[in-house]
Amino acid sequence: MNGQAYLKLTWAQVRLYLREPAALFFTLAFPPMLLLLFRAAFGNAINPTYRVGFVDSYTPALIALVAGTVGLMSPPVKTASDRESGVLKRFQATPLSARVYLLADLTTALGVNLIAVALTVALGFAVYHPAPPRHPLAMAGATVLGGLGYLLAALLPTARTAQAVGSVLFFPMMFLSSTSIPLDLPPPGCNG
Repeated sequence: MNGQAYLKLTWAQVRLYLREPAALFFTLAFPPMLLLLFRAAFGNAINPTYRVGFVDSYTPALIALVAGTVGLMSPPVKTASDRESGVLKRFQATPLSARVYLLADLTTALGVNLIAVALTVALGFAVYHPAPPRHPLAMAGATVLGGLGYLLAALLPTARTAQAVGSVLFFPMMFLSSTSIPLDLPPPGCNG
């Protein structure tokens, strides 16, 4: 693999990502803002059922939200869109291998994911002093596994299909995993 080409393509992917203000906002700024908003609304009192504070339990949920957004929503849609618009065909005309393109794109997505996670966790620790994660390797693994959306990109033919399938996978996971609604807030009988 040509290392210089990989670095240049990764830098180009980063610049393209930075030109998308909505994606930048919802990936990097939205999770820390949600943390501040929900902390103001719910406080950080220890929940007797789970024996952790709200910020302690919601920070990992926000990390999962970022990983799901970056992993299941962004790469499949972007890759399918690049395929539809002919960008991937143009890459085939260059001396770059498909592996270089995929690694540069994956590096960009993983980098954005890690920055968003770091911002959210840093804000949580700086402002609310939550308990350290009980399973930091599992948290890191979940962050890295966010890149599995490339499997969807490989299997789905169009950006619209990728967006629909990504949404069908992402939103139920978000609502059923307490990422959007804390487990103790649903009505009786909804959480087991």
